[in-house]
Amino acid sequence: MNTAYALKNVHLIHGDLKRNPQKNMTILVNEQGLIQDIGRDHELHIPSHYTTIDLSGKYVMPGLINAHVHLFARW
Repeated sequence: MNTAYALKNVHLIHGDLKRNPQKNMTILVNEQGLIQDIGRDHELHIPSHYTTIDLSGKYVMPGLINAHVHLFARW
């Protein structure tokens, strides 16, 4: 991954039954594709080289993976 992203205005799902989704959150994803930080827009410093993507109204659940893959299948 060569580009870093700021995913703005997402509804953040924590995956915890005790917590409701948080609205209008920002997720910073670094050049390695790893989550760097999560917070409200006014709480985060978004580096100038990050590509901003407005995901208004979309839901994001960090850490959710595609667990149904066949890693050792032959193509």
